Amino acid sequence: MKKNTIEYIDQKQFENSLELYKHKLLEQYKYEDLSMYFHIFSTELEEKTVQPIWECIEKVFPGKPWFGHSTAGNVADCEITSDLSVSVTVFEKPTTKFKLLQYSMGKQATAEIAADILRECEENPWVKAIEFYRTINAESPTVFCEKFDHLREDIQMYGSIVCSRNITSTDSCVFSSAGGFDTTGLIVLLFGGEDFHVNSFKVSGWQPLGRKFAVTKAEGCTIYELDGVPAYNVYKKYLGIENDENLFVNALEFPIMYENNGVRIVRAPAAGNDDGSLVMSANVEEGSIVRLSYGEPNTIMNAVCDAAKEISNFNPDLLHIFYCTARKVFWGMNEPTTEIHPFRYVEGSSGFFSHGEFLREHGNLNQHSVTLVLAAMREGDGKISGDIGKYTDNSISTKLPLASRMATFIRETAFELETINSQLQYYNEQLQGIAKTDGLTGLGNRLAFDNFLKEIESEKEYSKDWAMLMIDLNGLKNANDAHGHIAGDELIVGAAKVISDIYGEKGQCFRIGGDEFVVVIDASKELMDEYRSKLKERINTYNIDAMHKLSMAIGESRLNDSDGHRGSISDWKMNADMDMYLEKDGFYKEKRRASYGDK
Repeated sequence: MKKNTIEYIDQKQFENSLELYKHKLLEQYKYEDLSMYFHIFSTELEEKTVQPIWECIEKVFPGKPWFGHSTAGNVADCEITSDLSVSVTVFEKPTTKFKLLQYSMGKQATAEIAADILRECEENPWVKAIEFYRTINAESPTVFCEKFDHLREDIQMYGSIVCSRNITSTDSCVFSSAGGFDTTGLIVLLFGGEDFHVNSFKVSGWQPLGRKFAVTKAEGCTIYELDGVPAYNVYKKYLGIENDENLFVNALEFPIMYENNGVRIVRAPAAGNDDGSLVMSANVEEGSIVRLSYGEPNTIMNAVCDAAKEISNFNPDLLHIFYCTARKVFWGMNEPTTEIHPFRYVEGSSGFFSHGEFLREHGNLNQHSVTLVLAAMREGDGKISGDIGKYTDNSISTKLPLASRMATFIRETAFELETINSQLQYYNEQLQGIAKTDGLTGLGNRLAFDNFLKEIESEKEYSKDWAMLMIDLNGLKNANDAHGHIAGDELIVGAAKVISDIYGEKGQCFRIGGDEFVVVIDASKELMDEYRSKLKERINTYNIDAMHKLSMAIGESRLNDSDGHRGSISDWKMNADMDMYLEKDGFYKEKRRASYGDK
């Protein structure tokens, strides 16, 4: 099998690219013997946008099947590609079989569609894999999944829910040479043959978080109650996430996890209702035991590399990637394809960012969220593509690094939350007695920081000039590794003194982690600019005689926006944290350029 990706810029360019590609193929094959198909990926949902693409395909490759769908972004060879791109798959073995089907879920009942797919598999014993692309519609995907419980055991089944660039929208579409353009459609591909081999994989990496909850009231995709109280309360109480138009994006990092058909399933809340119920990405049955979950970068990458080793052993010709858009949001700051780089040694890969993913496991088809599903294919023994299982990257981070810190806090207090007895009172009393000063630097610690934010949140007369600086030391690990923790502690103490010298008189300074500092100050933008200049001068002075040079990544945010509207404390912290990580990412990119030279 061979795969090639052609980007669509305009009709003339695309037609020329197809002609060149056809000429190359005809040097190896006769046209009538050429078994192939075209897969169109589009972030645009308008039929008039994608129609010129399939018209070019039909003109240059008459009679060859094509299909496509909307996406939230496209991937080729494990890198982001253009908004309109076409993947071409050529089968090299004459025994390999392929069939394209299209159904309209707006006109046909799910049971009728599933029955026809099952009939196709019965009539075609060569079928080894079913790949499908489904639009977003009102019916829960769980209903669709249940229809395939009696599918022949040796058939693998995988696919996705297609979406659009706007991940909060329900707009989506599919189109093909088998059925045209449809906003309620389902595309189905059947693969098989004696020389065709396929193996499908799932990567999550999300971990359970905190205590368990019982789903005490649910119907379809809506969870009304967890432990007898409105389901949304879990996100409000433990994570401070508001039930507003941003709930979907804010809760992506903390989906609900439970087991179904012996498989760990992750469900992301799509929206919150006024009654406190949560609309999930698919059904969560009443009576289920669920937990919140969280993504931790290193755990995720370990899971990815384990899958990469398995795929490497399978030795595929090509790879199909179904990549949940929620994971793209999670990685945020990095190139969102960071976690699929371990697969880039497969010669041909194509994929896209999806709304939800499907995989048949233990005989049951399950719908997942926040998941990476991969289908590895080959003809015969496959092509040796190199070892794709040894990828490491120690510089990974996410858009919201706060997730792992929050996860640690909730995990450590889970025992208190689950026992709810006299020990809870004991631990609360112990917490009240914790000193509010950091022992190494003399600055306020995390408890002092949290208490100060509570004071600001409850103040009766709002200040319009509250500003927050999130500060992270650059190079602390290098100092520790090179000269031990005494050198690292010296750098931390030096940073604390520099920060307090500049901001301590008017603001509150805290050390909230190993190399993390926070400044909360009531100061205008103009005054903050003056302080920033003074801080730069003070750092330069410190570095004249310092063994280890002091460098900081600083993120700044204001509690009130430019129109004077006061935001939430959680957003205030998150914005400062995100701004700091953007600056830190820029610092390390500059370091890498300095190390390797501009190219």
